[in-house]
Amino acid sequence: MSITGLTASKFAREAQLPPVAREITEFEAPPVTFDPSKDEAWVVGPQIFSFVQGVTAERREMISTSALFASLAADAATQGIKSAAWYTAYSNALTNLGWVLQQTTRRSFDQEHTGSKVHEAVIEFIAALGVGGAALTIITAALKAMQKVSDNKPWITLFDRQTRSEDITGFQVGLVEQKAEGDFQVKLMSFSLKLAQINTQVLFIDFATFGVHMDSIGSTVTVSDAVLKEALPALKERLKAYVRSYVSKVKLPPLP
Repeated sequence: MSITGLTASKFAREAQLPPVAREITEFEAPPVTFDPSKDEAWVVGPQIFSFVQGVTAERREMISTSALFASLAADAATQGIKSAAWYTAYSNALTNLGWVLQQTTRRSFDQEHTGSKVHEAVIEFIAALGVGGAALTIITAALKAMQKVSDNKPWITLFDRQTRSEDITGFQVGLVEQKAEGDFQVKLMSFSLKLAQINTQVLFIDFATFGVHMDSIGSTVTVSDAVLKEALPALKERLKAYVRSYVSKVKLPPLP
């Protein structure tokens, strides 16, 4: 089926979303405002998106809104169990909203990486996909900022809440850059962890302490501006009850 603005809008209006849990409605995040003049990182449900300076505010909003909607649609389709089925539902939702997944790379990490931490394996995989420069600097800074905060920080609390599901934790990392020719491209990485036990701040556990297996999927994605622009009003209407509770800006340290 050809994806158009009309089909994307229809999907945005009709796709099933999970109910807003009481604990989520009680969580208050600051209003979402994107600044195209700055490098930014945002927690968007089970995802961390970094935006390089120059990516327009409109595109930042479209990426964050559609990615949040896709994650919620996947939660509803799989009862929130972040497994291979969850990733398939998530990818299908993105496709229905105008995302086109290009080449894909898969990689696994196991406990033989003794002494490493999960977030270090994440950065290693991102770099292996050819991501460098400002995009890699931002996501590295965001992960380090998240590692250092206390448990009462809104965005690490939000991220932990949205990524933990029994002994399987799924999360996404998106890196968004504005190409010189004006193209809109995203590097999207999905990670699934099988842990020996649940722990707080799931990205920052030691392999030497906990049994860990991590599967990684990296894709280069092109995004249709026209399709997402047409679907955006319907997406924003459906997400009114969710956005403030699922999206929060990561406070980055000074970048080099």
